Amino acid sequence: MQIPGRPMFWKRLRQWVYELCFVMAPKVLGGAGTFLLNIVLLRFFSPEQYGAYSLCIAGIMLADGILGASVDLGVLRLAPLWLKENPLRSKAVQQIALYFKVTLIGILFLILALFSAPILHRLFLDEAEASWLFWTAAAILGILTLRSVQTHFQVEGRFRSYGKLELLHILIKFAGVFAALVTDNGSPELILAFFAVAPLAIVLFYFFFSRDKFFAGRKLLSVRLAVEFSRYVKWFFITTGVSGLIAYMPRFLLTLWTDMNEVGIYSAGQTLSMVFPMVGGYLAILFSPKIMTAGQEGKLYPLFITSQKLLILGSVLIFLVFYFNIDWIARVLFPSGYAESKLIFMILLPSALAWLTARPMNITFVLFVRPQFIFIMELASFPFLLVLYYWGIHAHGAAGAAWVTTVTGLMRAGIVQAAAWRWSRNYRHPPSDAAEENQ
Repeated sequence: MQIPGRPMFWKRLRQWVYELCFVMAPKVLGGAGTFLLNIVLLRFFSPEQYGAYSLCIAGIMLADGILGASVDLGVLRLAPLWLKENPLRSKAVQQIALYFKVTLIGILFLILALFSAPILHRLFLDEAEASWLFWTAAAILGILTLRSVQTHFQVEGRFRSYGKLELLHILIKFAGVFAALVTDNGSPELILAFFAVAPLAIVLFYFFFSRDKFFAGRKLLSVRLAVEFSRYVKWFFITTGVSGLIAYMPRFLLTLWTDMNEVGIYSAGQTLSMVFPMVGGYLAILFSPKIMTAGQEGKLYPLFITSQKLLILGSVLIFLVFYFNIDWIARVLFPSGYAESKLIFMILLPSALAWLTARPMNITFVLFVRPQFIFIMELASFPFLLVLYYWGIHAHGAAGAAWVTTVTGLMRAGIVQAAAWRWSRNYRHPPSDAAEENQ
């Protein structure tokens, strides 16, 4: 006897796997390329030079993870609810998000033009050049505008287009970078230039041929809509901002309180550990557009439970693999000058896996329904983290920073996990709220 609803279950499962492949395959390829590039650069750069370069990359990732993520979350919070009933309004929100990003990066270029010398001395201890800063800003502009186009595809459920765009970005960027390395022209400046040119070229190409699709609904742009959009973005921004600063705090504090060698040692270990939160971020691409609609249909809690079981099991298996094979893995990945990075990675691994479990569903859901919660949690922990990092770094250098990161990271991820479990049990998006937003 056929179980009612079983064909529908398998149909949805196949669709989910299909979407996952188109999102995950390019993202995994990009993550692998980034990881391989960092491992290769360890052989090209000294720890001091790699430390300065890693700060530029951290700046790009911070901008993407704070400014880009908060604005895109605002789009994903509002645009899907309007997609069917008022698609032009949905696209108007996306345009507001794009203009907001471009304006802020324009301000960043102005700041760099006026204060590049003191920034170089303060952050990079004169180990970098002014051109690195401007290429970093250009890379930020490129990746943020590319994310706006990809968010447009997320809202419309066009994950195949999302994946194609990501794949094209990866191929252009890494083809240029690795060509430069093979020809012995792999300076940090040239690598950062490829990080900027690749996304900017794709975005300009897309807008040239698809401007009528993306910019449809521009007549609905208004101050009122921008204010409504900003109500959500402001909480996403301050929350992801504090979280992002906490995530990259060890690198910058090591820069202030030690030397670039310690920064390089820590950065090499963190490069490997960051693969796992990155995978969680890739999975969040699929989950984030579904959270509000699942809440409308009263199906959020089953989705939450299933995802958490699979993610926790996967994290335990990953930890065991590295625990029993770390010596061999470290010999393959880390040059002799970075031998201490093996210890840094193993200290950071539990916290990295905790964020792998939390990112796909927990963080996004809590940001959507209780954005103040994460902000208050992170803000309250900030002064304690500063004290702990001060003690840990002065006492044990990079290893001390790693221990503080992993202990506090486990605590913060556990709090978010508990909050998401509690609030998702009976959550249902209020119909009145949805109706009001669609007026």
